[in-house]
Amino acid sequence: MSQLGSAFTLFLSLLLDALPFLMLGVLISGGLFIFIGERKLIGRLPKHPILAPLIGSFLGLIFPACKYGNIPVVRRLLLQGASLPVAVSFLIASPTINPIVIWLTWK
Repeated sequence: MSQLGSAFTLFLSLLLDALPFLMLGVLISGGLFIFIGERKLIGRLPKHPILAPLIGSFLGLIFPACKYGNIPVVRRLLLQGASLPVAVSFLIASPTINPIVIWLTWK
């Protein structure tokens, strides 16, 4: 029974750790859909194979979606028609070079 209690405690701690970031990502994703039109955002993102990952990395730097919150944002970008290099580079850059993540993990 002790192992079950430990597993449940671990599950709850991971859930409580991820939930605020996931909700932030959902809010950012919804904001992209509501406040920025699909054509306006996607029309400004490059399709060039070298420039697209650089822009996606830059988006990962400025959007405050970190860890778990970047998944809904990437999904929204892909649904709006962003190129795959933009989405993948955002997915990788968001949890690594985002200033909020750096500030939260600085110890």
